[in-house]
Amino acid sequence: MIKINISLMSLLFLTSFPSIILPAAQKLTPANTEFAWDLHDVVVQHNIPAIICQSMPSWCAILNLACSSKKEHRILCAKLKKLKDTAATGQAYTELLHEYDLNKLGGQFRKLACLQKPTKGIKELMAQLHTMGYIQRPCSNIGSMFFQDLEEKMNSHFSFFSPGTSATYEPDGTSIIKPDPAFYEMHNNKFNPDRDKTFVFIDDKLKNVKAARNAGWIGLQFKNVPQLRDDLQILGIDVQKKLNLPSHL
Repeated sequence: MIKINISLMSLLFLTSFPSIILPAAQKLTPANTEFAWDLHDVVVQHNIPAIICQSMPSWCAILNLACSSKKEHRILCAKLKKLKDTAATGQAYTELLHEYDLNKLGGQFRKLACLQKPTKGIKELMAQLHTMGYIQRPCSNIGSMFFQDLEEKMNSHFSFFSPGTSATYEPDGTSIIKPDPAFYEMHNNKFNPDRDKTFVFIDDKLKNVKAARNAGWIGLQFKNVPQLRDDLQILGIDVQKKLNLPSHL
């Protein structure tokens, strides 16, 4: 009979998951572990193409405020239509819109935040980690105004975050953003100066996850909440038990 090395089998099982990087030898506990959450397409569904394309004429009228001439406005609307026709990503829309003076749009552009919805099942998971004693913070490329809007709209979700955030992105190009290694170093310096904690970083973009791993963090690529629960379970964080939330959450 062939004897199977259980430790070897466990290692092969863990490393077969591309979204997981093996943690340090110590057990992950609330005392030595913090969660760093991306926001868009993880905690909240950030579907800019759907939001803009659902009312293209209205958006072209609103964006006229950001253009210096009728010609520039026609060019912008043509670019938006091209993005729509080619099913471009939300990042492509964001990069295009940041070429214009968004300050002129005032509250119109910020209404995007009100049209975003929380990811299904994410609140229950965040509440469970909070109850277990884990510190959770936003770690996201998001503008300060959008962050304030989301915090107001999703107060019950944001209530699970501890004070402090690395959610920093401004359209002037001066901000340090993921996947720049300096972004993760900034988060470390703010919340882990003694380098005695392990960050569990959750992001939908693989390039951001890989950069976090290079910084020595545990990087998990988010696809959906059940998959994230499985990944955390493999890391030894028992989040498979169902949590009954109080009615006020």
